[in-house]
Amino acid sequence: MRVEICIYHAHGEKESSRKVDFIAEAQEKMLEVKLAVRILHDSKQLSLKKYALLCEQMVGIEKNLEDWKKYHLNNIKQ
Repeated sequence: MRVEICIYHAHGEKESSRKVDFIAEAQEKMLEVKLAVRILHDSKQLSLKKYALLCEQMVGIEKNLEDWKKYHLNNIKQ
């Protein structure tokens, strides 16, 4: 939920430097999500198949956040 809130704020922000701040915060929150998913898997609350699917999805989200951040960093430099 916190990742989504950061993305929502970044999307609504007009200034690229502020967008980058929100995106970086979302990236930090993704670490918490990854840790929670790992704990669920390790405690046998999440099957290997579901864990693998969630990992794929998390990698995709992290890649999108990184690309979005790079785009706005380039806007700041110009």
